[in-house]
Amino acid sequence: MRNLQSRITINAEQCGGRPCIRGMRIRVVDVLDLLAQGLTTEQILEEMPDLEQDDIYAVLQFAARCIEPSVLDLQGGLEKSSSFAGNALKVQDHLRDEWSQRDGWLS
Repeated sequence: MRNLQSRITINAEQCGGRPCIRGMRIRVVDVLDLLAQGLTTEQILEEMPDLEQDDIYAVLQFAARCIEPSVLDLQGGLEKSSSFAGNALKVQDHLRDEWSQRDGWLS
C-alpha cells in the first residue's frame, strides 16, 4: 500500500488550519466536494493540475479515517501518536462538535 498519509498537511497558518494537500492551498474538503458532485478523478485532475492521482486517494483515506478512527490502529500500523492519526482525530472531534450543533444531529 502506498504511503498516502504524508500528502495531507495541516498548518494553522494556511486555510484556517484546515487539512490541505501537500502544503498547497487545495483543501481536502474541496476535493471531497468535487467527488460528491460526481466529478471523476480525471476531471478533478484536469480542474486542478497541481494534484496527482495519489492526492485524491489520500483525501479519501483521510476522510475515511476521520469517520472511523479505529481504522487508524487496524490499517497501516499507525500509532495514535503519529501526526496523521492525531490530525484525523482532531478533525473528527471538530466535525462531531460542528454537526452536533446543527439541527440536533448526534444528540
